Amino acid sequence: MERILSVKDLRVTYRTPAVAVEAVGGISFSLAPGEILGLAGESGCGKTSAASALMRILPHTAEIGGEAFIGGTEILSLPEEEMSKIRWRKIAMVFQNAQAALNPTKTIGYQIAEPLMIHLRYPRRRALEEAASLLARVRIDPKRLTDYPHQLSGGMRQRAVIAMALACRPLVLIADEPTTALDVMVQAQIIELLKELRDEYGLSLIYISHDLLLLAEICDRIAVMYAGLVVEVAPTGGLFQRPLHPYTRKLLGAVTVLGVRAQRLETIPGAPPRLAPPPPGCRFAPRCDRVSGACREGMPPLEPVGKGRRVACWNWRGEDVPS
Repeated sequence: MERILSVKDLRVTYRTPAVAVEAVGGISFSLAPGEILGLAGESGCGKTSAASALMRILPHTAEIGGEAFIGGTEILSLPEEEMSKIRWRKIAMVFQNAQAALNPTKTIGYQIAEPLMIHLRYPRRRALEEAASLLARVRIDPKRLTDYPHQLSGGMRQRAVIAMALACRPLVLIADEPTTALDVMVQAQIIELLKELRDEYGLSLIYISHDLLLLAEICDRIAVMYAGLVVEVAPTGGLFQRPLHPYTRKLLGAVTVLGVRAQRLETIPGAPPRLAPPPPGCRFAPRCDRVSGACREGMPPLEPVGKGRRVACWNWRGEDVPS
């Protein structure tokens, strides 16, 4: 199958004079044309660090390793001058905090037009006309083109950031928890908008969230991360029907579903491990109810276990795997 994005052994390490923290410990995944892949996991598991590494927008204290190919180009080793030609044109990002992502001193219209003027060399007039069209596409009245960020609601700011990310028609869009600060109705509107844009523009999308039920609404596949590693990958339906990794099962067990009689919610005892340096063996072992001797001796590989499924667990074989 053709892949728009292929990531191999991506690593992110933050270094200070005193310590080195391995935020992403070597993850691999791919993205097909038009596919929406979810990255799930607790806060601090490495989701945003992985996304920021792909965009090459990490601070200077971060070291990036591995490979990532987009449109046949390896982007992790590109000089910044070359990467600046890729960023926003082939891969773009919608940030979690739209207010922080927008410049409070410039109009919404100018900020959407700016990538077009910089990357596609549009004249200012043409860029602003395209910005008005993009605003309309994300359901904002083009008359708001001259408004400043503080004049928009939270949901409108988030849609404006989506319009800005789409301005240069990227191949891959990364959405980093874009609905976290929004109410439920606005969340649903943003999710529906992203689906429509995927279909209209042929986007491939990476959607980052700790909310598994939200990911179920939009994603074709979900990759579950824990302590800097991917521990399970599966089609969305299969993941919810039969989670294989103990961490995934506990995450799903902690979810309440509207209209379903409440059951006793799962809890995960303890806390994620310190990653400076990472502990030996399986990183989930201290919190796992299926831990064995092998779990403390070595990290299990992320191995294929069924059609479109992979899991990193020494003890997953006790579960039925859908064919």
